[in-house]
Amino acid sequence: MGGGLGPRSRITEQGRQAALDAAAILQVRRSEVAARLVRGEDCEARVVARTPAGIEQWIHGEIPQWRDLLPVRPVGTLAYMRRALPYNRELVRHGLRMVSLWHWDGLEADARRLLAGERVGRYLFGVGPLKMNIVDRQFALLPGPALQGEPTLMTVTASDCLEAAWR
Repeated sequence: MGGGLGPRSRITEQGRQAALDAAAILQVRRSEVAARLVRGEDCEARVVARTPAGIEQWIHGEIPQWRDLLPVRPVGTLAYMRRALPYNRELVRHGLRMVSLWHWDGLEADARRLLAGERVGRYLFGVGPLKMNIVDRQFALLPGPALQGEPTLMTVTASDCLEAAWR
């Protein structure tokens, strides 16, 4: 993973491909878990929120209890950063350990510059084409199955999916 404003000069093509391959495996594992959830099978995962507003509300309600957060974000706009960074600063000041990886290709140039200058928290630029979080090194937060056309969020403790998330 690269840091600073020049990750393309620090990430080899081999490293970039390894990250994309790992993301592909995670996507397959995520899809398998989501399909098992829809079928009602035991899969070490559960849907915890539904709809974009519901997902945001669930995360804001749970995050004060977390101690360690490793988010990967595939996209980011300047407008989003201006809303999110003050909240992130507050969480870090209250003890949350957070290292965020932002997918270089999915960030607006102004968003990259804003993140590069952020003094609270740790923000890395690299290859991270899938949205996910690893919480307290215990479970992954991943997009869940669409239910009645609405997005969901699921917590996953299945070892194959967690291993893929770490990669």
